Amino acid sequence: MPFNELDSLKNSLTPATRLHNWNLLALALEDYGIHIQENIKESIIDGDLHALIELLRQIREAEMMLGGEPTETNAIHKSDEVKQRYTSEKKGVDIESLDTNKQLEDTESCLEFLIIAICRGFKLKPKQAAGLLANSNKYISHILIKGLKGDFAPVLAWLREIDSSLHTFTSLIEAEEGSSSVIMPLNTLKSGFYSKSKEVATVTVKIFAKLGQELVSSGVISQLYEWYMMSDGGLDGTLHF
Repeated sequence: MPFNELDSLKNSLTPATRLHNWNLLALALEDYGIHIQENIKESIIDGDLHALIELLRQIREAEMMLGGEPTETNAIHKSDEVKQRYTSEKKGVDIESLDTNKQLEDTESCLEFLIIAICRGFKLKPKQAAGLLANSNKYISHILIKGLKGDFAPVLAWLREIDSSLHTFTSLIEAEEGSSSVIMPLNTLKSGFYSKSKEVATVTVKIFAKLGQELVSSGVISQLYEWYMMSDGGLDGTLHF
């Protein structure tokens, strides 16, 4: 079934419409070797998050195979080095001795990663960078939305630092585990959706798209979904964009 048949999808939330839409999606996915069993489809229609996550894993696996990328099975150890480093050296960030010349690929936590990226993007010292993340990201959120005194160049420099080492960032999110490992770093970046700079907003969307692609096949997919659907979470930001 060609994907243009999906133009027949209906925009409604009634049980009958959900069944109609999922029947079309199931037919389209069969062309890519993804077969949705009836009981799984019914569970998804009924709102079963775990069934939906399993389907997303299958889709991601098929996507990687079509693109010639390593499959989830073969790529399962892709972040082992980061996870082992984090496990063996798990600790808070020592602001006083933080080396801002440290490569982002060598950072040991999401917080250290973000602080060093801020130091480089905004040309700040570690204490100043950490201050921007205080009070639930109040200050970095303000800067993402309005710029640094109206200047968005350092904001873009910071976001591009993150984008250049995004694989390390996602590996650190996975390694830290727990809901906060997703909520803290994603909330730090989320205000980019609301930026007065179209370029900042666009770069933010691209970063989140890449994060989603990597994390959908990870062990934190449930937390990612919860963050996206929570009040003032990712869904609110993407709708605003």
